Amino acid sequence: MESVEKRFINFKINILKLSIVLTFFLALFFFLFHFFMYKGKYHYLVLLMEITLVIISFFSFIKVTEKNYKIIATEEFLALFFTIVLLSVIYYDNYFFPIWMFGTLIVFSLVTDFVLGVIFLFLCMGIFDFLYIKRVDLYAFLTLNAQFIAYFLFGLILIKKIQTLQEKTYIYENLLYEVSIKDVLTNLYNRNYFEKTVKLLLEKAKRNNQKVLFLILDIDHFKNINDTYGHPTGDIVLIEITKLIKNSLRKSDLFARIGGEEFAIFIDDCKDNPHILAEKLRKIVEDLTIKVENLEINVTISIGGVLSNNYDYEYLYKKADENLYIAKKSRNKVVISKD
Repeated sequence: MESVEKRFINFKINILKLSIVLTFFLALFFFLFHFFMYKGKYHYLVLLMEITLVIISFFSFIKVTEKNYKIIATEEFLALFFTIVLLSVIYYDNYFFPIWMFGTLIVFSLVTDFVLGVIFLFLCMGIFDFLYIKRVDLYAFLTLNAQFIAYFLFGLILIKKIQTLQEKTYIYENLLYEVSIKDVLTNLYNRNYFEKTVKLLLEKAKRNNQKVLFLILDIDHFKNINDTYGHPTGDIVLIEITKLIKNSLRKSDLFARIGGEEFAIFIDDCKDNPHILAEKLRKIVEDLTIKVENLEINVTISIGGVLSNNYDYEYLYKKADENLYIAKKSRNKVVISKD
């Protein structure tokens, strides 16, 4: 599952792409406007500046990746920054345009990267103050600077809210995913997850020509435990047995609950003697005494399995189940075939 950090980076990239697209179309619009409709001061310089911004935005959008998005952001924002500065010099009477554009620039840069946001905050304020300090009165000057701070705080709150939301979403998705693949009682993998994962592991084993081991375990006379002591006691027995077996397996071994008192183990590269492993599991359960209040309960398990170079899930399951059926006739027994 995708990590919170990766999601957050993807979010930043999407914000950057959005800002690049907006910059591209705005620059293209103003280029066409100045080319066909309005010819003011420094006409060719304005056209050159706007078409340069169009080209930079186009290639920035194409080239942006997870590795270079901060560099692309810096390039894009610098191009936009100098465009705004030049327009502010040429059209010096309209200070609403640069403050709006500078503010947008601060928000997008902050969302992309906190350090960029801080740098551009001071850079934008410095340039804007240099250009407009003599054009407005003190009250307007302070108000305009306050707007820069407001843009910065807005961007900061936005990024923190998004980050918190993504973290919460990630936690909830993880919980839902765990519920979807785990058995609630024993915390083992469920049958659906086991089957899907085994099929993937079988493809890998086939490529590497590995012998696979498929075991099915069943608790002997488990119905009698439920009927005699009740289902809550039966649940405790299931939990204790699965804990014991799980601790006896390697982390790489796949262990799942596939039915009421039926479990499966899959090992995709079995180099050990399968009978020794199965007998070990059978014996530790046989020696286990489960204490429930004043009761002491002893149980046994039967195991059927197959060690094979056949990589078909249905075949392996059928063979292991057939061998389990034979083992169940005698109880507390292991039957494993090889082919």
